Amino acid sequence: MKCKKIVLKQMYNGFPKKSDFEIVEEDVAEDLQNGEFLYESLAISVDPYIRSLVGAGYKRGDTVIGSVLVRVTKSKIEKFQKGKLLVLNCGWRNGGKAKESDVFFVRDDMPALVPETAGLGLYGIAGLTAWIGWILVCKIKKGETIFISGAAGAVGNVAAQIGKIKGCTVVGSCGTDEKVEFCKNIGYYAAFNYKKESGSLDAAIKRVAPKGIDCYFDNVGGSFSSTILRHMNSGGRVGVCGSISAYNETTPVLAPILQPTIGKNELILQGFRLRSHVSNYREAYEDLKKWTIEGKMKNYEKVTKGFENVPDAFIDMLRGGNVGKAVVRL
Repeated sequence: MKCKKIVLKQMYNGFPKKSDFEIVEEDVAEDLQNGEFLYESLAISVDPYIRSLVGAGYKRGDTVIGSVLVRVTKSKIEKFQKGKLLVLNCGWRNGGKAKESDVFFVRDDMPALVPETAGLGLYGIAGLTAWIGWILVCKIKKGETIFISGAAGAVGNVAAQIGKIKGCTVVGSCGTDEKVEFCKNIGYYAAFNYKKESGSLDAAIKRVAPKGIDCYFDNVGGSFSSTILRHMNSGGRVGVCGSISAYNETTPVLAPILQPTIGKNELILQGFRLRSHVSNYREAYEDLKKWTIEGKMKNYEKVTKGFENVPDAFIDMLRGGNVGKAVVRL
């Protein structure tokens, strides 16, 4: 059968451009060996981490890395029969052949009140990352003040809802006034547009967190996060999830030295990756699903349509054009 994939036509030079990508066609043999299945792609996830991987074994001509929501069309795996809904680690493809090791998640039992695309956001990498960052890494507690950078994004919006469920005072930052309003509507006690606070970031942080910050979910890195750390309470915990402020820069991003602040306030910083917590995937999913059914958790996403528009959606996401999870419906 004929399938299409999106490959890296050339290495990024700074911010990605549409010309960095190319759609190519490939022939996929329909005969299957034991342990293989064919699939059709339903939706494709676009995420910041994809940009950060270039140069780490990911090169020109490779299929762009990413997770995809698929439906099995033919199978030689008993538990993944025709019709099964899966999230694969197969890259930007509209269909193809895969094996069990390519499967991230099985998503047949999502609540009926959310769209299938929630398998890529709320119940996918973004939602599980938010759960792991707060529940396992920072271990947030009722009554604490918790700060989220990238507050309206795929991970940020879920992290905010978890924080509210856990009885925390949730505050954060984002890049537009519209996103600030969105944050206030989903459970943030307060949020600010950091682009309007360039000369007084300290004042903005004090305004939303006058009693200091107990936990910080770091999605952006750079000098912004260095400033946040100065406002953390003694014994504060930081979950370092991403550093989107540096992904598209062509020269090293400089930030203030952190060690004096970390030492003085006895802060705990921990970086984390989703794949290091495979044993917790089911618990995280069940929590997120339960909270959705109870009406405490909602799915927020920006949907673009059309396989040919995946690069545009990716670029738009990196520019901050999305509220909630950015996905492309095929």
